[in-house]
Amino acid sequence: MNNIRLITKEILQKTERIIAKEEKSLTFAEQNRGVEQLAARQAHNLEAGGSSPSSATKKGKD
Repeated sequence: MNNIRLITKEILQKTERIIAKEEKSLTFAEQNRGVEQLAARQAHNLEAGGSSPSSATKKGKD
């Protein structure tokens, strides 16, 4: 009976360590999600030339 309790305790400790690692990893991913979105927006805005890009044709005075 003592062996079962010891094994159960070891399993619970290992499970707690695994869960703690997953929580840290999830937190890291959540913290960096906004940075990735910001970088993607900045890259898109550079290609588009801003939210109101200039005209492709020039209008000159006649």
